[in-house]
Amino acid sequence: MSESPRTRPHQTTSSNRPTSLDPLHQGVVQMVCQHFIDHDRWPEVRALELDIEKEFGMSKGIEMICQEIGPDKVACGSLERPGDRCVLTLRGIEACHGAPAEGELVRFLAAARHCAKRYRDAHGTECSLTAADFVTELHMSDREFRRTAILIINEGSLISGSSSGNESVLPSFTLSPFAGKVLDVQTLDEFTGRRDTYSAERRRVAEAKHPPRPPRVPAKVFLSHAAADHGLAALIGDTLKDAIPSLKLFVASRPGEIPTGEEWLQKIKAQLKSSDTYIVLLTPTSIERPWIWFETGAAWMGDRKLIPVVARGLKKANVPYPLGAHQALSLDAPGDVEQLFRDCGGAIGNAASFCAAIEKLGSAAGESPAP
Repeated sequence: MSESPRTRPHQTTSSNRPTSLDPLHQGVVQMVCQHFIDHDRWPEVRALELDIEKEFGMSKGIEMICQEIGPDKVACGSLERPGDRCVLTLRGIEACHGAPAEGELVRFLAAARHCAKRYRDAHGTECSLTAADFVTELHMSDREFRRTAILIINEGSLISGSSSGNESVLPSFTLSPFAGKVLDVQTLDEFTGRRDTYSAERRRVAEAKHPPRPPRVPAKVFLSHAAADHGLAALIGDTLKDAIPSLKLFVASRPGEIPTGEEWLQKIKAQLKSSDTYIVLLTPTSIERPWIWFETGAAWMGDRKLIPVVARGLKKANVPYPLGAHQALSLDAPGDVEQLFRDCGGAIGNAASFCAAIEKLGSAAGESPAP
């Protein structure tokens, strides 16, 4: 497909970072991107799963594959909803090989610069762009603009609204204030860097106007874990109690939690019923233990707050469904640990030190015997 020199930036859109995708993941993003280029729309999830099974001769579900690729590159709809689509982000398109994918980013960045010029020409007043503006001034074909429009809508930061009611009508856009910030962007890194900086500034302004409320301390937290992970559970529980002394926390393996002679199953059922927040410790061992799923089911059916945390090498992307549908936190990541403590109504003094202790304890535990 031809490109006008006016839509071509002075340097490549790629940051030249090496791709870390394995052959299956690379093949999937290439397939999604090629469908987008061939049909001017993203592929439907159900059809894509069948195509992947035929192409690669394997039965792993598309939703799991997309989780492994990562949300920074791909967003996958649900197989349960007919018509849901699989969508590449700009980073996902960047990960694709070949000139056609590069051309999609070239046109997106040219459109972003054009949006910036129009916003500035309007001196920040409400400004709209139509398909004719892009087709005429950037010398795009209708099909090229249709795909560029989809990328603009999916990315979201350049516009505050669009008229994209259906796929058969070319949309028009109302530009957002951020559109004025990208007049000279030449690469995807420059675009995303400015977008992230702008978003952070807006969050700080919003927080200054409306300071966040102090975190709410849960009425009671139930820490669910496999017996093989009792050492990790003890460290988590002790650190939470040290940071939040008022926190009511139940850890079944902690000495004294279940008095001698008391029926342990009834005690656990009572604690499950009285807790309003559940932390589920997920490791390669625990996800194979039926008891974890029993306790998690109680939280699910009780409509209580559920916080999955991963440790001992288990990746968030590999958490099995239905827990995989919840936003998980990694005990290897200081930022995630800080979020866990905020969710419990407090703050941790040194998240990095806690992560190191978790890693050391997990490594020392090795492959613990089954409970």
